[in-house]
Amino acid sequence: MSSTSVERIRWFLKELKRVKSGLVGFILLFTLIGLTLAFPLIANPQDIANWSGHAEYWDQKMLPKLAPPAWVNIFSPVKYPITSDLKNVKSNYYILNMSKDKDLMEYLKIQNPQVAKALEQLPKAQRSQILKNLRKNLNFNYLVLSELNVTYNFKADVPPSNIIVLLKLGPIVLRKGYVQGVNILFTRPDGITISFIPGASANLSNPWNLNNYGNLNDIKLLTMLALPTSTLKIGKNTLRAIPANTTLRFSIRDYVTSIVNSGNPALINSVFSPIAKSANESLGSNLYVDPMVLLMSKATKGLLSGTAPILKGKYTITFMFLVKVPAGVPLPKFNITRARVLGVYGLMGTDNQGRDLWPALIYGIRWALIIGITVSVISTLIGVMYGVVSGYMGGYVDIIMTRIAQIVYSLPVLPLLIILAYFFGPSIWNIIWILIAFGWSGLVFTVRSMVLQIKENLYVEAARAIGASSWRIIIKHVFPQVLPYTFASMALSVPGAILAEAGLSFLGLGDPNIVTWGKILHDAHASGAALKGAWWWVVPPGLGIAVVGMTFVFIGYALDRILNPRLIR
Repeated sequence: MSSTSVERIRWFLKELKRVKSGLVGFILLFTLIGLTLAFPLIANPQDIANWSGHAEYWDQKMLPKLAPPAWVNIFSPVKYPITSDLKNVKSNYYILNMSKDKDLMEYLKIQNPQVAKALEQLPKAQRSQILKNLRKNLNFNYLVLSELNVTYNFKADVPPSNIIVLLKLGPIVLRKGYVQGVNILFTRPDGITISFIPGASANLSNPWNLNNYGNLNDIKLLTMLALPTSTLKIGKNTLRAIPANTTLRFSIRDYVTSIVNSGNPALINSVFSPIAKSANESLGSNLYVDPMVLLMSKATKGLLSGTAPILKGKYTITFMFLVKVPAGVPLPKFNITRARVLGVYGLMGTDNQGRDLWPALIYGIRWALIIGITVSVISTLIGVMYGVVSGYMGGYVDIIMTRIAQIVYSLPVLPLLIILAYFFGPSIWNIIWILIAFGWSGLVFTVRSMVLQIKENLYVEAARAIGASSWRIIIKHVFPQVLPYTFASMALSVPGAILAEAGLSFLGLGDPNIVTWGKILHDAHASGAALKGAWWWVVPPGLGIAVVGMTFVFIGYALDRILNPRLIR
């Protein structure tokens, strides 16, 4: 780098310090570039790769839907629960082996205590012979009891939006006359326990008694729990079964909502009557209160209308399985793989599909810069060169070129952008080229008027007198004179390009495969985010567009002040 170039850079930096707005603009620009480069470190690139059309990816992440950012708790007088995994998980697993006299006697004490009592009074040898004969009539070899507990210490002022528990279970044989038990209990801090399984007991005084459970053979219950079934080969028989390693995704909100929306008084009463009775309120066929509010409010007046105070303390969700295992079938396994409470989340919250908005907002910076800088640089260079050539050539060339620029400039840009974006397809690069095609004409007239003055200068006349070609004069003497205006125009036209893309994306004409701020605003508008009060879905992308626009306005203003000779003090 020559000493002259170094001196020019030093002079520019010195002048930039004097124009404070330009200094702020460059600081903002470098910050935006830094956030773009740091994206893999501060956000998850996989979130962007799976942003559209990958609902299973977001289901696996188990994020809340339409959740505010976690930092709202700092400013809000009402404290919201924070989305987090529940670590307090316990499991108990018991097996009765019917081939053992001791275990078979335990089973008889449960099913037929009088027979068991009579057998206990017999001599051991005689008792063993009777038990041997009883085994021949049994259609199972093992009785398995699994008890899985999840504890949630609730301290917030608002109930969580949901609690989701993932279980791995199976294999469980299902056949006619073959009862397999399941019960899901919800125990509150006030000691009230309800059973989510209709018809099951909320008080398991004897967990080995199948009468306390719902029957997994019930098709309606399998459907409510979203448990898939397949076939299992046992000897010569093919039986229906819940296969091994089946995932049970138990969403309290979705499950309870299905009960509330059923409009079935017997079903609603079966589940919610313990809380309603404690509150001295009668259940109807329709409940309009939020399910999580209903489950986590004090059992007092106003429970069913949603006005009762919130009940804080320890909540326990218990999953009970009492399963018969026939010969030839491996013992089932029951595990809680993940338990998660959903509330406020992350730095920027989530949308209505449970997608984290933070990576989308950060990723949108790069496309704002790409769109704004690409469109502004190319369209400005085209417009400036067009105006220079038109103004210098003069005559019929100038007349024709000016008329063409006037026609392009007078066209209604927004309707044409919408039509062309529709016909050329939803591609981000199509949008960029369309914006360039209509973005150059506004500069032509100003540049042309500048060139009409510049070409009358003595140094241009001298160059023409010594035989320099028109193109040499344009490139060597005229174009450098309009460079200050060119640089300032480039910076000042960036916000317009970003706003144009955001407008097209907002109208649904953007690239569906690219996450831009305009697309985020389109999704928010289509989902009624403003009506739902989801300001975190609308305000941040809008502010992002404003900040990038302000950044280049500051830079453009500073370049104009520094490089324009008429404005240099």
